[in-house]
Amino acid sequence: TLRDLVALLYQIMNQKQLDMWIVFGYDIREYYKQIENIDQFGEWILNLCQVLLQNIRQKKQTVDTDLQTRLTKMMEENLENGISLDFLSDQFSMRPDALSRLFKQMMGKGYTEYIKEKKMERALELLKEDESVKDIAQKLGYNSPQYFIKIFKEVYGVTPYQYKKEHFKNSRE
Repeated sequence: TLRDLVALLYQIMNQKQLDMWIVFGYDIREYYKQIENIDQFGEWILNLCQVLLQNIRQKKQTVDTDLQTRLTKMMEENLENGISLDFLSDQFSMRPDALSRLFKQMMGKGYTEYIKEKKMERALELLKEDESVKDIAQKLGYNSPQYFIKIFKEVYGVTPYQYKKEHFKNSRE
């Protein structure tokens, strides 16, 4: 029935935390009673759905931006503390698989790739501060300096030692 359809739309609005007075400017639970025929109702419901979808999309974009900001901040703050997808999913009260999909959608790359990138950026900073390769590997949560060197070389094409040597050579000239 029409009443059931309007009740469903009202329920969706409540779930999405949308105020019908702000979205539509009137109470849809009462307005539908004024509609005289099915064609009028069809036009009205189509308009309602378009406005509702537009508002849900706007709200989702705001939530996604906020979540992305919070995720990025938490990852930066915990980069040297062995941050994991399970840790993040606990912090955001989400299942790891759901967070992983959302992460890829928001960041444009997978969690593992993103973390590797951030760790390598941090490794460059630590090399510039003249930290040892062993200390950098340990700080960034790598199980062994050899594995850290392997990953570094995959990303930058040279070992951390070679990078450090080249970096300091260039900074002296």
